[in-house]
Amino acid sequence: MENQSYSNYITARYGDNTYDIINKYQDADKSSKLLTLDIEFLSKCKKSDIIPIHCRLGGRRSVSPNTRKILKKTEKKLLNRSISKNYSKRWKCRQEKGFYELRIEGTLCLKDYILLQNITESKISRSIEIKAEKLNEKFERLLCVNAKHYSNVTQGEKDIY
Repeated sequence: MENQSYSNYITARYGDNTYDIINKYQDADKSSKLLTLDIEFLSKCKKSDIIPIHCRLGGRRSVSPNTRKILKKTEKKLLNRSISKNYSKRWKCRQEKGFYELRIEGTLCLKDYILLQNITESKISRSIEIKAEKLNEKFERLLCVNAKHYSNVTQGEKDIY
């Protein structure tokens, strides 16, 4: 296998169909792990009472305390909905990964299957590290923005939060 690439080796030994299944398996594995990182990020935001930008309602804020409470509750509901959608997406990715893994296990010999696992881990590890770093930076930024905003709010408005 030293003289040929992994894709050529798998295609020559097992056929094009098997290599396509391996690619789909690797994509499903990567998607599942990235969704896990997203869920962890959103859960940290929920625990810290921070609303990520994609869950915020745009426009000018009303002066009315009741309207602000309604907007705050709606943003929290959007955050919860975002978390639950990511859980369902991750569940679908894991099912897909399991389906492809069963097809691969029945086709590949043990040596090639172990090689596939090693290649998959090395292939997706860097993208997972990058995503984790970005999410950590994003969370730290949101914490700073939230702290600045909360320090500028008057006492009457703090009761709303």
